[in-house]
Amino acid sequence: MFKRTAFTAFLATVLTFSAFHLTAAPAASNPVKLKGDIVASGLLDVQLTNLMQQPTRVLLESYSGVAYFQDYVKGHNGYRKLLNLSNIPEGTYLLKVQQGEAIITMVVKHEAAGRFLVSDAVKS
Repeated sequence: MFKRTAFTAFLATVLTFSAFHLTAAPAASNPVKLKGDIVASGLLDVQLTNLMQQPTRVLLESYSGVAYFQDYVKGHNGYRKLLNLSNIPEGTYLLKVQQGEAIITMVVKHEAAGRFLVSDAVKS
């Protein structure tokens, strides 16, 4: 069984070694909020709030850096997207939200039998 403490330690390791460089706008005084939940078999509900109409990038990539989804948000205060993950290979994925130099990351793990685990969002 996948223990939460091991998952948290894994997330810290992923964030330490994750290479994702940003450029652009200054950080907002009210930080972006990221919420990600598995709402049905293989469906990830991604919700962003507090965007303050700043350009924002949403990226889902494998741990090895292969992009599976990318979107850009401009001129909105919020964002919501339902991602169908049922066809991606088993493995570990990073959901990254970039706004200016700020990055928020969630780890999404696709296990055997279509099981998904999602970490809490971590700012780096």
